[in-house]
Amino acid sequence: MPASTTQPSSLSQARYSLDHGRWIDRLANTANLLIIQDLDGVCMGLVNDPLTRQIDLGYVKATAAFESHFYVLTNGEHIGRRGVNGIVDQAWAGAAAPELGRYLPGLAAGGVQWQDRQGTVSHPGVTAAELAFLQQVPLRIRQALTAFAQTHDLPMDAEKLEHCIQASVLDNVASPTANLNTFHQAIGGDLATYVALQNAMARLMKALLQEAEQQGLGASFFVHYAPNHGRGGDGQEVIWLSQAEESGTTDFQFMLRGAIKEAGVLALLNRYYGAKTGSYPLGPDFNVRQAPHDHGALLELVQGNFDPAIMPVLVGVGDTVTSAVIEVEGQAVVKRGGAIAISSC
Repeated sequence: MPASTTQPSSLSQARYSLDHGRWIDRLANTANLLIIQDLDGVCMGLVNDPLTRQIDLGYVKATAAFESHFYVLTNGEHIGRRGVNGIVDQAWAGAAAPELGRYLPGLAAGGVQWQDRQGTVSHPGVTAAELAFLQQVPLRIRQALTAFAQTHDLPMDAEKLEHCIQASVLDNVASPTANLNTFHQAIGGDLATYVALQNAMARLMKALLQEAEQQGLGASFFVHYAPNHGRGGDGQEVIWLSQAEESGTTDFQFMLRGAIKEAGVLALLNRYYGAKTGSYPLGPDFNVRQAPHDHGALLELVQGNFDPAIMPVLVGVGDTVTSAVIEVEGQAVVKRGGAIAISSC
């Protein structure tokens, strides 16, 4: 990283999105810099079938130049059949990797799966019982999709149905997911059937939460709908049922509590300080499951523990912005789907 510590004018005033040259110069002359990046829609194109994702090797190599100044933070995962590591392996295609490692360092599964550049993976704060419960979720999703097909007249033969199920069951280790993109495309304009499928997946997620509670894991999991209608009065995310051309909620993610990206940013900031100074403000073992969920409480942790003199310029890189405000029963509701690229001090 460059040694210069040039300080810019307020980032909230700068319009770097309209002046790429000035933005690149700003980053190149910032010693305390922390880039946190999402993956899908940023360094990999958005696709209906996650198994067809590709990544540019040039991008992977470029991230290594940032060393501890770059981390990923994604709801996807590093490992597994649909993990990013396999996509990175395809990009290298047998080429020799640098000594620093070939993989993307950072947090996955919303923040509960950590990986270094060598590909060493761990799940900080996650218990064996929680991982065991998650292991059976992909099969339950498959069974639910099969049962739905048996009770609805879907416009597909057995081979097409199997393809849709294979593409829809994301057998992630820490965040198993039902992704309905392929079903939405195959069902076509049959809105009623697709909405029924969305509701079937929502019922399955609710049933899984109830079963977890019966097994003493009531505080372990939550369901993330993507995109969604924000949060309801109970604090839970609200499903976005399809309307007209809009697919609405396509991802039903069964996730570990604490796996929220706001907490992930705090955990990565803690690691950044540790790598830079040898001292971790929140302790070397701090993880997202120990972090508060309230934004105000997260901010208080930063203000009370992190030395402002070495606070890095934080650059968050998000995927496509699909948020829109609509009126539902007289109330303004934000339809969320994706994240916005941000920068702040």
